[in-house]
Amino acid sequence: MFPLVNARLSVISKVVMADVWKVARAVAKLSDGEIVIIGGLATYLHVQRRPRAALPLEATHDVDATISAVASSSLRDRYEFTENPRLHKVQVRVEGIDVDLYPQHISRLRFAYVDLAPYAQRYRGLKIAAIPHILLLKLDAIEDRGSSGKGAKDRRDAAKLLVLLRGSPQARKLLAALAAPSDLVDLRAVVKSPAFVEIVHGNAKAAAVLRKQAQEAIDAVTGMS
Repeated sequence: MFPLVNARLSVISKVVMADVWKVARAVAKLSDGEIVIIGGLATYLHVQRRPRAALPLEATHDVDATISAVASSSLRDRYEFTENPRLHKVQVRVEGIDVDLYPQHISRLRFAYVDLAPYAQRYRGLKIAAIPHILLLKLDAIEDRGSSGKGAKDRRDAAKLLVLLRGSPQARKLLAALAAPSDLVDLRAVVKSPAFVEIVHGNAKAAAVLRKQAQEAIDAVTGMS
């Protein structure tokens, strides 16, 4: 009934994530350090680095990142870029892994590299975007992808980030500064969605606990706005 989202990754998922992480590290090394990981991989790493939150990990099969103009030039010298004018990004394929790059000078994402870099956190050799930034980017992805399978994963990622937000006063403060009133409405919609039930594979009691934590985080942010 629900997607396979287990607390412990399957052997296949572990292999996939090892490959994704390896490629992300390789691309980061060639970007002169001017790269910030976003998307599913950033969510995965935030969950992984906070085991006490007891949130399940969900594998991702690609790498999304914002990069500076300098990094774009460096990577173009190494990889063959495929331009995607419609989505204002460039795409490369590295060792069988798709990498979507959003260069600062062409990206239309809500946040560019220059916005994310000052708040990015280092983990396992990568710079990952702060939780509030990823969360708001996830809201934009949900709007774009709607009820599709990818949209459902975006909602699960957003739900997990809300739970993690509850444990970080600094992250809540940043979200309060960044979020528009409409964003808070959309975050409340995530809380009411089936995402939490999907995360815990249908365990209604566990879903209720996570939903309550997420709601507390949004209420705290709303009180700071």
